[in-house]
Amino acid sequence: MIANSHLQRAEVLIEQGRYDMAEKELRNLLGQEPQNTVAMRMLANCLLQTNRQAEAVQITQTLLTIEPDEPYNLYIHAIVLSELEKYKEAESFIRQAIEMYPHEADFFHVLSIIFLNQKRWQDALQYADEGLNIDPNHLGCLNIRTTALTKLNRKQEALATIEDVLEQDPDNAWSHANVGWAKLEQGNPQAAKIHFAEALRLNPTMEIARSGMLEALKAQNFLYRIFLQFFFWLNRHQGKTQWGIIIGIYILNRILNKVSDQYPFLRPVAVLVTFLIYLTWIINPLFNLFLRLDKYGKHILTDKEKEGANWVGTSLGIAVLSLVGWFISDELLLLALTIFGATMVLPLSRFFDAVTPREIRIYKLYTIGLSVIGFITLIGIVLNQSWIETTGTIYLIGIFLFGWIANSMIIK
Repeated sequence: MIANSHLQRAEVLIEQGRYDMAEKELRNLLGQEPQNTVAMRMLANCLLQTNRQAEAVQITQTLLTIEPDEPYNLYIHAIVLSELEKYKEAESFIRQAIEMYPHEADFFHVLSIIFLNQKRWQDALQYADEGLNIDPNHLGCLNIRTTALTKLNRKQEALATIEDVLEQDPDNAWSHANVGWAKLEQGNPQAAKIHFAEALRLNPTMEIARSGMLEALKAQNFLYRIFLQFFFWLNRHQGKTQWGIIIGIYILNRILNKVSDQYPFLRPVAVLVTFLIYLTWIINPLFNLFLRLDKYGKHILTDKEKEGANWVGTSLGIAVLSLVGWFISDELLLLALTIFGATMVLPLSRFFDAVTPREIRIYKLYTIGLSVIGFITLIGIVLNQSWIETTGTIYLIGIFLFGWIANSMIIK
């Protein structure tokens, strides 16, 4: 009876999103009944919801030592491994659960998520459909089906599934957020805004809905919408294909610049292509800056996004003003300052977009390192020092390498 009381209170708290209090209830129960597997599964879920995957995996490993043949233990362990991006291991455990009990739609839902996270859209769709064969109203499988169909560019089927999703649970914030992203990827930011707004009404702290609303607001601009569609298209491909596309664009740009040296009429095209490639790096913080200056748009930005927009705006402002000054005076310092301002936007934009501690650490070190080398070069120009050629070269090589390092981290 005591155990049931703790479990019931914890379940209510989890439904309310009060995971810290639910964790306290469950740990109190486990202090009395250390091998209560139901409590352990619920505790693992609480830890996942609070981004404590390392602690969660310890709980699920203990679960498997107590009840190695319980399919729901295999299921929760697979979820934790998937969150840790250990997809092969996660797939193995959830397949064992399905083999033991093939009539649970939740198991197929997890398997479809594992494939979705690996961008294996067709496999994700297949297992979402298998889950729906068991439970045609399974909201998780319907949402995965929507995403997979959108990524596979099967728009009509995706739209039909969207209707099913909203019919099953019209007051589900996750469903509205998922539909919002699908609409956004289908090139309909106005419809996306409606669903993101509804998701935020139902759950005002929902980050995936807030970031979606931010993208939908920026996508109202035609130029941003084109770039966003390019990013969506690129993101549909797996890592090796993405690398092939990026390297291909780089090689074509190099060839075009070489050819334009011989055929000057191609120079405007070469400059435009180079500028568009540059825009792919800065367009997100640049449009954050525009929203930062908008009396309504600024409220959707986080403090970090506002700070990033301010830094990027400052760096671009320095570049533009220095470029104008250089045209007027032909001063080397102003040309160097133009290059410095325009190129520092690249590490600055990535630093303020970073999410994981590893990304933040790497981008921070890179940004500080490049800025120091850049300032040393500028000081050397003022003092007319001979070593500016060396530091300037190091700086430009650093910027070039940054592009490849950042692409590697983004793809991963």
